[in-house]
Amino acid sequence: MKNDDIIKMINNIQNSWKPVCIRVSLFSALLLYLLPYFFPSIKIDPKWIFSSISMGLVAIIFILLEIHKTILQKEEPKTYPNLKAAEPTILQTITNLANRKRNDPIVVKILGNRLSRVSPILSDIFRKSNEGKFGQNKIEVVVYHTDPTLISKEYLPSTKDRNRAENKHETYSANLLSNISWLSQNAEDSKNVSLKFVKYLPIPCFYSYLIDKRFLFWGHFTWDEETNDWIGPSNKCYYIESRDDDPTMFLDWVKNRLKIYDIIFDK
Repeated sequence: MKNDDIIKMINNIQNSWKPVCIRVSLFSALLLYLLPYFFPSIKIDPKWIFSSISMGLVAIIFILLEIHKTILQKEEPKTYPNLKAAEPTILQTITNLANRKRNDPIVVKILGNRLSRVSPILSDIFRKSNEGKFGQNKIEVVVYHTDPTLISKEYLPSTKDRNRAENKHETYSANLLSNISWLSQNAEDSKNVSLKFVKYLPIPCFYSYLIDKRFLFWGHFTWDEETNDWIGPSNKCYYIESRDDDPTMFLDWVKNRLKIYDIIFDK
């Protein structure tokens, strides 16, 4: 027996013992209670009935403890040290949605800057699509990125070495155009993933991955004077799943912001 089979068997036992225990407890307690009525010669010690009921109560207590643990976990803020650490969860969220039977496509809206961390995630999406991980579901990806013509000189905060910063960001501009070309080609070869790019003008403020209008992964962009560079994916990545996790309505604000980008820049 392989290790994976053993682990799977252990997980099945862990997930099934409590409901089985409750059923056995109820059945045995009822049987012990009714036996003297049908067979008067049989004497049942009440302790046996109590022991049977206790077995079921223990299982119920474990179930309540798991429910309590789940509630506490949902109340904790979901934070990742950086975007790379959140990438497996982003991909799993898309995969979970794709595995559900649905008619509407899954829309993934990505707000980035130079797409340095977007490219690896999209590569994984293309790979999963070609491997059939998404079934027949369509994945519609819209990527918002800074206008390449503005990266090299415009919107750069004051810096000690302006020429060095401009040369550095000219390279970033060329890399961005190369990434867009490469990703577009991969999208054409993908089975059921469509890809559209929308360039925007403002300086980068935050990055985000909005999946199916409900699941949001996001983080801040900050300017680093030492490296003359925008820092984004290496900053903390936050996760918002629903209005319950979003008392400040940030999810609605991001959706509105992307809608504005669609109206102004998607031409």
